Amino acid sequence: MLDYYWQYNFSLYAVIEKDTKQLIGFCGLLPWKFEAKTEIEIAYRLAKVYWGRGFATEAATAVRNYAWQKLGIKQLFCIIVPENMRSIRTDNSWTQMSDVHLFGNIRTGIVYYNSLRILSRFNS
Repeated sequence: MLDYYWQYNFSLYAVIEKDTKQLIGFCGLLPWKFEAKTEIEIAYRLAKVYWGRGFATEAATAVRNYAWQKLGIKQLFCIIVPENMRSIRTDNSWTQMSDVHLFGNIRTGIVYYNSLRILSRFNS
């Protein structure tokens, strides 16, 4: 993770519950190589007991704003399997999205998904 930070100026960050100061998960940015281009994933994972309480939306919004406003990143993506309705609702609550369907291997890994959701910043 530190290698990502030193190379890209971002990484995964701890998500801490404010009242209890408990570590409840992570949220952040990860680089992926797609052929000759580097794309940036916004990724998050919380302990199951904290699902459905708005923490993922709050963390993802903060990381998205940091990426766009401080790092100047113009496009992010989030890998979500279609059955994960909670994450789809989280993502739909903070940006516009379009669906791009991929079949097969995501170039840099052995992870298979049948849906890749692309998040794009729209200038108003």
